[in-house]
Amino acid sequence: MVCTNTTTTFNGYTFTYLAAQSDPAQGLFCYRVQSATPINRNDLSNWVLEVCPDCPDFFRQFINIEGCSSVPAQAGANCEKRNQIPPNQVPLIGVVFNYTLSRQPGNSATFCVEFDTPLELGEVRVGFKAGNQNPFVSPTTICGPVCSGIKGCP
Repeated sequence: MVCTNTTTTFNGYTFTYLAAQSDPAQGLFCYRVQSATPINRNDLSNWVLEVCPDCPDFFRQFINIEGCSSVPAQAGANCEKRNQIPPNQVPLIGVVFNYTLSRQPGNSATFCVEFDTPLELGEVRVGFKAGNQNPFVSPTTICGPVCSGIKGCP
């Protein structure tokens, strides 16, 4: 699968796939999130990277997170696999990065997640939550982890 869109900007934040830091053949995907314009009245509190939208049941059952990181480091920051969508949260299956990023323009952080299996590079969506506001989902796709081509996933 081919992916050409490395950046998406929506509702005050820009999400960029970092190809130079990523290695899909090793299950590693990295992104930079940057405050673009102070549209939101709250800081970003978490964001979600959609994983395997082409085969979500396969992701739920067989793909696990080996590790994740964020730079700059932040106390309490983590990532977790999301198999189901909780109420009033970003409606995507994938990886949730729990990290607070100021809405002031120019603030940014880099995030990486490593899966326990190689994944293909394809088109996925991202979304975020900012305080008690409704969640936002990208109107366009960005390069990210898909399961097409993996045995057991159509």
